[in-house]
Amino acid sequence: MEVKNIRMRLFVLLLVFTLSCGFLLYQVGFIIYAYGEEYGKQVVNQTMSIDHSIPPMRGSILDRNNNLLAYSTKVYHVILDPFIMYTYEDAKIIESINNLSELTGVSGNELQALLENNPSSRYKIIKKSITLEESEELRTSINEGKIVGVWLEETTDRVYPNDQLAAHIIGFEGGETGHWGVEETYDEWLQGAAGRQLMVASPNGMIVEEYIPSVDGNNLILTIDETIQHFSEEVLYRYVEEQQPLQAGIIIMDPHTGEILTMANYPSYNLNDTDDIMGYYGEVPYKELSYEEQNQLLYSVWRNFNVSDSFEPGSTYKPLTYAIALEENLINMDTTFYCPGQKYVAGIPIGCWKDAGHGELTVKEALAESCNVAVMEIAQLLDPDIYYNYQQAFGIGQLTDIDLIGEFSSAPLVYTPSTLGPTEMATTSFGQGFNVTPIQLITANAAVINGGYLYEPHVVKQIVNEAGVVIEDVEPTVVRKVISEETSDKVSTAMEDVVEFGTAKEAQIEGYDIAGKTGTAQKGDRDVENYTVSFLSYAPADDPEVIMLVVLDEPKDQIELGSRLPVQISKEIYEYILPYMGVYPKMTTTN
Repeated sequence: MEVKNIRMRLFVLLLVFTLSCGFLLYQVGFIIYAYGEEYGKQVVNQTMSIDHSIPPMRGSILDRNNNLLAYSTKVYHVILDPFIMYTYEDAKIIESINNLSELTGVSGNELQALLENNPSSRYKIIKKSITLEESEELRTSINEGKIVGVWLEETTDRVYPNDQLAAHIIGFEGGETGHWGVEETYDEWLQGAAGRQLMVASPNGMIVEEYIPSVDGNNLILTIDETIQHFSEEVLYRYVEEQQPLQAGIIIMDPHTGEILTMANYPSYNLNDTDDIMGYYGEVPYKELSYEEQNQLLYSVWRNFNVSDSFEPGSTYKPLTYAIALEENLINMDTTFYCPGQKYVAGIPIGCWKDAGHGELTVKEALAESCNVAVMEIAQLLDPDIYYNYQQAFGIGQLTDIDLIGEFSSAPLVYTPSTLGPTEMATTSFGQGFNVTPIQLITANAAVINGGYLYEPHVVKQIVNEAGVVIEDVEPTVVRKVISEETSDKVSTAMEDVVEFGTAKEAQIEGYDIAGKTGTAQKGDRDVENYTVSFLSYAPADDPEVIMLVVLDEPKDQIELGSRLPVQISKEIYEYILPYMGVYPKMTTTN
């Protein structure tokens, strides 16, 4: 009896269990049949999310008058998610492709191929860098469910409104990082802080679940004057097209602050298309060069000649030699020299540029006529250790610490006291046998004519946050006092005679007093006549507001015209920029 009851109970339990399982299976089957597709989409949608970093708006770069030189603008990439799109019915996919094609201009066939060839992909770019205005209609269609499996990725685009203007000062942005120029030097200031965009899928497409805005980068106010920069480049490139030098540069500086007003380079490039090289005169077209050759060429063009390359300065260095000798009281303005056309140093004849010689000259006349014999006689009076110490004090062979990437010190190319024998002392006195960078040369000469103060050159004037508040004010920095004001005045007076009576008479401008020093330095093998020609000048002579250096490396007419070329370039620039700066010609009266 007991056994029979137990069996009955087990049978009932088994029956109940079986019926319950059957009922559950029925319910699951019914749910799958009735709601399976909807639940399937929800499962897929819940497993899909994109946590996207929003790049900040990179800070703008402006000239000293607040003219825009570089800025960033918000743009959007149109992103296709084929995996999500395939969770919808064919009719919805076709509708999405048609609407997407109409709004983006991308053909339906292209979109269909992108979808079919990447069925499991979660990220395919349909179109890059559309503007906010262009994105609005597309965003509306996504939100209304007319387009599915598509979302908009927020990013930024860097714009340089003047193409190549001041390319080597500005540099360029690529891969959200600055390269060359202030874009690289001040990259951390310009970058800002990234935001966050969390994207999740919904039946109507992509929606933003969380949005943390980015913090824009700081703006840079440069010392550069866009107008002066533009005109300097215009003049330089005109001469470059005619003369086709290997390279060329112009620097215009405020000698009393170290602020760079202009820095022009050749060759140059377009900041909006960094492969677009200006004035490439190679025998093989750029596109026919090998990949390695193209990269080498681009690197040489992106380099800033004015801070990264060096040359023998020639006679533009002579004012320093005179300043050292005057400061050490080894000569005075009444000292005279006799130039027969050459001078024997350690038994070796070293010629003056004027074969017939200059005859007897005063200090002022010797500098005005750029006499090599006179400056070599001065070198004989100088102790090598004292001379070297002054060279170092003027910054020759040292980094100027200008706020631009890639500066070269030229220290390996400058004699030391142990290597300054009689011949080396003689040749260095007139700027041969050692190298300087253009920025070193103009900075040292600024100290010669500004009262003796060596300033640290710089191209950034202020750093301003997105609210317009100045967070960093770059003040002029005096590195050291090199010579006395008295010595500075004496050399400056002599440099006026260079333009009035000497080798730079072509720089004269009616109503203006220009001062300066020409330079013609023979390069490398002295049996091969290749020259770097230059002109170091400043204006007005009695109270200089600007100092300018123009350098041309092996121009076509280097033998016939020599330093006259940079003199002509300088004159054209002065004729424009001095009135622009409010420096007007002196009025002359006649009785």
